Amino acid sequence: MEKIPVFFTFDKNYVVAAQVAIYSMLKQAAPRYTYKLYVLHTDIPLAAQKKINRLVAKFDNATLDFIDTSAFDDDAHILQSKAHFSKEIYYKLIAAEIFPQYDRIICSDVDVAFTGDISESYFMHPDRFFYFAGVGQILESDRMKNYDPDFTLEEKEILKKEIAAGYLLMNLKVIRENAMQQKLTDYYKANYHRLRLPEQDCMILCCWPHIATCL
Repeated sequence: MEKIPVFFTFDKNYVVAAQVAIYSMLKQAAPRYTYKLYVLHTDIPLAAQKKINRLVAKFDNATLDFIDTSAFDDDAHILQSKAHFSKEIYYKLIAAEIFPQYDRIICSDVDVAFTGDISESYFMHPDRFFYFAGVGQILESDRMKNYDPDFTLEEKEILKKEIAAGYLLMNLKVIRENAMQQKLTDYYKANYHRLRLPEQDCMILCCWPHIATCL
């Protein structure tokens, strides 16, 4: 069966939410695919890992690996949380390095409940040049006022076009071919103090216009 890789990245405070998200994803999963799940983390206790693994084991077409990403915590900018964001959001920016075996991968936050299969979004845009594909803006928002006075008018025009980083299709092959990971991580570290939605703002400001939508 064809494999669909998916990763989550969260800390020990989101274990219960992760169980809900993972169960809902696999409950909707198409039986014709194998779903290879990964959790990137630095502090999830072994007991919690076993509990999540038991949940995944209920599904014949899914497996789960936990990856300790402590080795990537090499900068003070990612050793801290910001607002309600944990430091683990940084690992979304280095997925191309963590998963060299894949050309594309889905990343999902754990504050998500799935109502349908994700395979359609995984296979989207086979011939399009893009770095990330995600859910675009659905409703008008006045959130741009939150970016004053730290962002230029040009930057805010780009930010208006951003996609939500809570569910992403990542084109790892193109990211590697164009050395985009270095640009992303350099920008993230240099601008962390002013980013409101850290990894999401970083992705759109570095990768626009090569951003697509999915779902």
